[in-house]
Amino acid sequence: MNEFCEVILGGMIVVPAAFLFLGASNATGGTFGLGFITVPSIMHFMPGGQLFGGLWFGLLWLGAVTSSLSMLQPAIAFLENGYGMSRKRSVAVLCTICLCGSLPIIWFSRNVLALDHADFWAGTFLIYLAATGQVIVFGWVIGAEKGFAETNRGGDFAVPRFFPFLIRYVTPTFLIVIFGAWLYQSAPDYLRRMSPLHSGLHAVRTQQVDTALGGLVEALGPKAAAELQPEMELLREDALPRFWMVLDQQDWEQRLKGRLGEIARTRSVDFDTALLWDGAFRDSVADDRVQAEEDAAIGLGVFLSIMGFLLLVMGLSVFAYGRKGSRNRDEARTTVVGFS
Repeated sequence: MNEFCEVILGGMIVVPAAFLFLGASNATGGTFGLGFITVPSIMHFMPGGQLFGGLWFGLLWLGAVTSSLSMLQPAIAFLENGYGMSRKRSVAVLCTICLCGSLPIIWFSRNVLALDHADFWAGTFLIYLAATGQVIVFGWVIGAEKGFAETNRGGDFAVPRFFPFLIRYVTPTFLIVIFGAWLYQSAPDYLRRMSPLHSGLHAVRTQQVDTALGGLVEALGPKAAAELQPEMELLREDALPRFWMVLDQQDWEQRLKGRLGEIARTRSVDFDTALLWDGAFRDSVADDRVQAEEDAAIGLGVFLSIMGFLLLVMGLSVFAYGRKGSRNRDEARTTVVGFS
């Protein structure tokens, strides 16, 4: 019921309203932007928007608190059962870990860049991987029939018989196909965004293309903008450094100058592309490159931190499992000795 109200009903209310008031481009953003940017913008146009805005953020805060408690409880139980900690000590350890993870996000808060990366990798990517892993473990390691037999034990109604087939075949296939499509279509772009080299080159080349085409359109006249649209799209696509191949910047500039020169000669316009790479222009582009490289470094740091934390949790889980198994074996050995 909680997920039905929050996800289904909330999405049916917020997404159509965002699409209606702000258009498709603003309605397709991430969850953070949708909740903290798009919805407040919608309420700005509503009668009594301040009242509804207060109610919105109050409910959002309440949902965040309850969700946080439900997510932290398994970690507290893990520390208590796996390492024998008391309730207070396990809560203190978990709060310390959460504080250490939150401080870098707060420090690198410019344009909510670090938060956006953390929200994607931890709140979307890892949840998807966890769901896929759980389905595979439940369906193939534990056994779907055995799992649903345990589920039906003591229940008021039995789970339908076709559910084991769904869990073993349909659901894993569906999730793996989606993940494979994401790896093919979107993963290279995410990796490029976390590469300071590629992000810096992309910022420089995009600025060069926009400036050069702006000067060319100014030389040809306003009507040339529509005619140059195909060439502009090709140049912008060419400006994107491929993750597996980086073209030298000087070679790229020579290619760009050559293509711009061809466009100018085709339209019989004298256009000196060398003027677009003077000292002042290079200084402004260098600032854009530094900014893009810093943003990419922040994203890479967030990604590596989350992956490192995941490996740490897995290591602690394996250690706790081995520690508990050793303790159980010692207790069993003590019991056998006592009986003998």
